[in-house]
Amino acid sequence: MEIEIERDYYLEQIMKRKNNGLIKVVTGIRRCGKSFLLRTLFKKHLLENGAMRSILLKWLLISDSMEL
Repeated sequence: MEIEIERDYYLEQIMKRKNNGLIKVVTGIRRCGKSFLLRTLFKKHLLENGAMRSILLKWLLISDSMEL
């Protein structure tokens, strides 16, 4: 059984700003649900509101080390 934690507040914040022409950056500590928010909840919202699956893009950005 997979538990899905709703993140309505954060999803609402993204939606309020979705068409303002700016890039959105979601930050937080490790394993707090940033990827789940975007990959699952935001994608589900877009598809339920008429976005075509064929125009949604996903990038996998993984690095073994971080340079400052």
